[in-house]
Amino acid sequence: MTIDYKETDIVRPEYLKGDLADILQVNQYENGKLTVSAFFENSKKIRQLNFAHPEVSEIVYEYHQNYSTETALDSEKNILEKVLHINDPFGKYYPYFLSKGMGLVIEQNGNEQLFKIHDKIVYRFRESSLVEVIFDIEGYDESYHLTADCDNEGRPVRMLKKYIRLNDFPDVVKTYDYFENGVIERFEDKISYTIYDDKKRKIRIGTFRFNEEKEKLYQAYMETMDEKIFPQIMQDIRLETFEYDTFDNQISYEKSFYRPDFSKERLTYYLQEYNYFDQYNIETGSFYCKTKEDYDDDMEYSSQLEYLEDRVNKYENDRLTTVYHIENGRKVRKEFSNEHLEAYETYDEYGNTLDSYVKNKMTGEIDRIQLEIIYKSK
Repeated sequence: MTIDYKETDIVRPEYLKGDLADILQVNQYENGKLTVSAFFENSKKIRQLNFAHPEVSEIVYEYHQNYSTETALDSEKNILEKVLHINDPFGKYYPYFLSKGMGLVIEQNGNEQLFKIHDKIVYRFRESSLVEVIFDIEGYDESYHLTADCDNEGRPVRMLKKYIRLNDFPDVVKTYDYFENGVIERFEDKISYTIYDDKKRKIRIGTFRFNEEKEKLYQAYMETMDEKIFPQIMQDIRLETFEYDTFDNQISYEKSFYRPDFSKERLTYYLQEYNYFDQYNIETGSFYCKTKEDYDDDMEYSSQLEYLEDRVNKYENDRLTTVYHIENGRKVRKEFSNEHLEAYETYDEYGNTLDSYVKNKMTGEIDRIQLEIIYKSK
C-alpha cells in the first residue's frame, strides 16, 4: 500500500528550531482540526499519529546503528508500509520500501551487517563503517561496485568506485585526511577542504586544482581565511561558505570562483542564489547571479526596512507590505497584505512558526496551520 502524504502531514524534526532534547510532543492543526501528533524521545521522533489519514493508525520510527525504519500501521497493528533508510555517506538517497516485495534481507555475520536486495543491491557494514556497496541494476548504465577503507574511528580514508557497465569510464578514487576542525578530500586532479565550527556545522568548503607546491597554502587559507594568502591561491579556488543564525538554522549559502576573463582579478558569484537577513532574521533582500562564458545575468532584490521602537516596517517599491512586531529583541508576529492576500504568522522564542494564517481576498478561502510544541518540565 502506498500512502500519499502531503508536506503538512509530516512533522519534520529538521525544521524545528531550538533543542530537540527538550521536546516531548508536537501537534499540528489545519483550519482548527488536529491532523498530526508527533512524539519525541532523546532528540528523535519515535512515533507519529496522522489524523488526516484514517487508514493509518500510527507511524513508528526506529533507529539502528546503520539504518532507520518508518513503519505505518493500521488500527490492528498490521503493517501498511515499511520504509528503510540506509546510512550511506557515499551514495544517493534511496529509501527502500520493505513491503513492496523488493526482497530486502538483513544478515549479521560477526561484526559485519549486510543489506541485500536479490544480490543486485548490497550494502556491507563493518560495525558502523560502510565498507562495500554493489549497485548493479540491469539497464542502469551507471551501476557500480564501491569499496572503502576506514580508520579506527570508522571514518572513510579511501574510497574506490568501479563502474560495472561503463568500461570506458575510469575508476573513481577518493582519499580522506582528517584534522582538528575539518577534512581533506582528494580526487582526480582536485583537493577539497571542508571546515567545521565548534558545533560541527559546515562553514566553508574550498575546492582547488591540485598543486603540490601550494598545498600548505590551501590549508592555511581555508583554516584562517588570511587575505594575505588569498592572492597566491585565488586562481585555483572554488569557494563555498555557509552562515547560520543563533538557532543553527542555515541562513545563507554562497558559492564563488575565479573568473580569468574579467580584467579585474576577483572571485565572482556562480549559479548563486541566497538571501540576506537582519538581526531579527527578517529577510532584507536576495541576490541571484548566473555566470555565463562572457557575461553575468544579475537579478538583485532588496527591500527597505524601517526600524521603530516595537516593530519593523518592510517596504517594497515604496509600498508598505509587511509589519514585524518585536518584543524583547525577538520577532513575534508578522503581518502581510497585498491586493490578493492577507496573512500573518506568529513565532515562539526560538523562531518556530506557531500560527500561519493566509486568506485569499478574491475567494475568501482561508488556510491556517497551527503548531503546538510541548516541552519537558524544567
